[in-house]
Amino acid sequence: MRESLIYEGDYCRMWQYPQDCMIEVRFKPESTHMQDVEFRDTMQNLVDKCRETQSRAILINNEHYYHTISPGLQSWMHQEIYPRLAEMGVKRQAVLQGEDMFARVSMEQTVEDNPVTNTLFQLFESEKEALEWLLKKEPGR
Repeated sequence: MRESLIYEGDYCRMWQYPQDCMIEVRFKPESTHMQDVEFRDTMQNLVDKCRETQSRAILINNEHYYHTISPGLQSWMHQEIYPRLAEMGVKRQAVLQGEDMFARVSMEQTVEDNPVTNTLFQLFESEKEALEWLLKKEPGR
């Protein structure tokens, strides 16, 4: 897979994989200092990058993710981010879980309680499995 860096912030990097119509968000260890407003900015950047690149799949790599998503922020994701990504044609989102238990649980709640039904979400322990699932061809394609 050939990638190009399309965003670098204090708490994450985003790469585009044009041949796979995919974006990867890889959080940095500095995410332990991330505040909710910075998380929102990161998610807004993700929406912008998906629009610019017409990506259909997203890998969220939380190996070094240490921010806990509050219930209010989870609701914001459900109301503002997930519907916009679905409208743009994002079909699959894979989340590679990290080791921080609080971050894991809050991410699980965010993904599992998501009301958007036309986008598939899956949590993974292995990057290889996440990529295989993300890049699996849908029937008829």
